[in-house]
Amino acid sequence: MAMRHVIPGETCAILMEIRLKNEDTKLIIILNLLPCLFSAFVVVLSLLAPYLEYQRMEISEGLYAILRLFCHQIPTRSFWIVGSNLGVCARCFGLYISFLSTWLLLVVRFKRHFLWKWGIVLIIPILLDGITQTLGLRMSTNYFRFSTGLLGGAGLAILFFPVYSLTVQFCIRIVKALDCWLNK
Repeated sequence: MAMRHVIPGETCAILMEIRLKNEDTKLIIILNLLPCLFSAFVVVLSLLAPYLEYQRMEISEGLYAILRLFCHQIPTRSFWIVGSNLGVCARCFGLYISFLSTWLLLVVRFKRHFLWKWGIVLIIPILLDGITQTLGLRMSTNYFRFSTGLLGGAGLAILFFPVYSLTVQFCIRIVKALDCWLNK
């Protein structure tokens, strides 16, 4: 009996042919929503931190410390509510809001075609704004930072969603293939 050698590309093609059941589709949707949870977490905490600081609650310091992991938090580059700055700067706030909403839209309406050109075009303004400001060529306003953050967040979601979504589907197919192989 001759042993058949499988090349890696052929293995990928075989795995992608494995049919997914309805419960697998639900799992894919749930896993595709995980990045939304992170963005929603940052947006909610960044809105909650100034409110809790206004209420003189000590937990606000902990929220600002957590958010410092995701943003520089320079007060002059942040929007202010109730006498305190948001937990993230204006650019990051726009980025997280836009990433969240674009990712949700892609989960609901994603088609197979990949819009990578649009993703790159939407990221260019945030890069230009950040670079020209860092080089001292001009000063940016918070509203401009927020606007470029909105565009950049949408661009990042457009670029990363197809890769993430296909990776999730591929991993589920691998688990299904291993399950079939182990249960023979």
